[in-house]
Amino acid sequence: MKLALKAVLLTLSLGAVAAPKYSVTVFERPFTMPRNSFESVLHFTDDNMLALGADYGITDHTQIGLGWDGFDTAGNMPTQKISFNAAQFLFSTRHVSSMATFSMPFNFNRMVLQEVSLGMPTYIPLVRGKVNLVLLENLAKINWLAETYADFKIETRLSWQATHALCLNLITSPATLSTSGNHAHIIQATPLKFKALYAITPMVDVFGSIGLNNIQNASGLSGMLGVALRGGDIEG
Repeated sequence: MKLALKAVLLTLSLGAVAAPKYSVTVFERPFTMPRNSFESVLHFTDDNMLALGADYGITDHTQIGLGWDGFDTAGNMPTQKISFNAAQFLFSTRHVSSMATFSMPFNFNRMVLQEVSLGMPTYIPLVRGKVNLVLLENLAKINWLAETYADFKIETRLSWQATHALCLNLITSPATLSTSGNHAHIIQATPLKFKALYAITPMVDVFGSIGLNNIQNASGLSGMLGVALRGGDIEG
């Protein structure tokens, strides 16, 4: 009896050790991939039949990654661009949390370096553990191909943890300001995107989105489907 009890306790303890260190619930996940863990993403969009991405946690608060836009649907040809991406956790309090993101594409069919994107995703809990307001996710894009200018996108995302494994998002952009003078605001065009993520396990997500560039005249319909796979130290 004692031996059987010890065997059960040993099995439970080994199971606890081997359990993933990553939550199924999106709201409980860290901002960046933990140290020595990775995430690989495969997704399909209207513009790109296949796109790939991968991120690796070099510390618990810093990750780096690469992204490839895959094959464009217009020419059925592989895109000649690979992006270097980085993210850094900044701070977290009871009322607001934030991180910094950086992306620089390398183009191989024309000028290699021509733009850089910056973000500062800032999370404000409206209903703790259930609803978040996310601001400054895609904050700025600086382009210097023909002329140097910067676009500042005021994007807003409402994120709802609908169930333990399902996270729903509603995304819009009230305005875009540009140093080139090409400003846009929500009265001219109202973009709206609906995005859903379902965590099959802590190591596997499926996700998708559908949206319009302007809901006022139902133009610019776009869609996306994808899967994310994780591994490394977070597997236990």
